[in-house]
Amino acid sequence: MPDSYRALQTALSNGWILDSWDDDTAAGLNALAAWLCSSGSINDNWVPTFVVNSDAEVELLKAAARAANVWLIETRDDPDCSPEWQPLEDASVLGRVLYTWTDVQGFKKADVVQFPQYLSFAPEKVARDFCRLYARQRATVRDDRDGALQIQKARSEHYRRQFISVLSRVIDADGIRGDTWPIHIRGDAVDELLQPPAFVE
Repeated sequence: MPDSYRALQTALSNGWILDSWDDDTAAGLNALAAWLCSSGSINDNWVPTFVVNSDAEVELLKAAARAANVWLIETRDDPDCSPEWQPLEDASVLGRVLYTWTDVQGFKKADVVQFPQYLSFAPEKVARDFCRLYARQRATVRDDRDGALQIQKARSEHYRRQFISVLSRVIDADGIRGDTWPIHIRGDAVDELLQPPAFVE
């Protein structure tokens, strides 16, 4: 059996080739895609790695993985570094699937990485979960600005504009500020963005 055919069968058996957006697998893959874009990577062997910064994030990542029919193992347990998690099985197939969602692989050169295109046509609930998970990984609270969120990322202006376009679909656009990096979220939009993703509600 050719490797490409075997990989396709693996993806199909795990539900990673979607028929619709309306199931847990779609929600889980979307969450893993958001994690890769905000705090993860896919290496040259197509193995995805997800970085976490707290026990709460570990539980959220595991919930996303379960929804996507993925089982994870911790691959870096170093007190001086953030923990890393990778798929226990079929890692390179999952990496290839997530690459089609995110266009993320190897070194993330700031002026080359594109914002995921599927979010421009995915249902609003999918885009909302992506933004919520992205914010959980990248946003910091600005106490000097009445609790506004700040999202900073080493990405191009085109990436920023696309990100703001998707944010404007799912939270109050009046609360979004960002003519340049960083992006600031204020007012009621902060509460909207900090809600848990739908698959864990």
